[in-house]
Amino acid sequence: MRTLPFASVKAKTERMVANRYAPANPRQKLLCAALLISMLIAWAIYFAGWRLFGAYEWQVALAVQLVALFYVVRLLAILGRS
Repeated sequence: MRTLPFASVKAKTERMVANRYAPANPRQKLLCAALLISMLIAWAIYFAGWRLFGAYEWQVALAVQLVALFYVVRLLAILGRS
């Protein structure tokens, strides 16, 4: 069985570390937490059948999820440039 030389493992590790994202600032973390909580609440209302939004629970939950998805994609692009 052939083993990889130490230099190639070290180079691969360095490339992995170089590709990491910058940490999010407190404002970004707070907004992500708020979006996650609102998404969970919207889906909980939909699955519980409480009819708080009339017949539009599914649409509200989906809209909240899409907003959160777009924000996460935008946030990853911002943090990737940092």
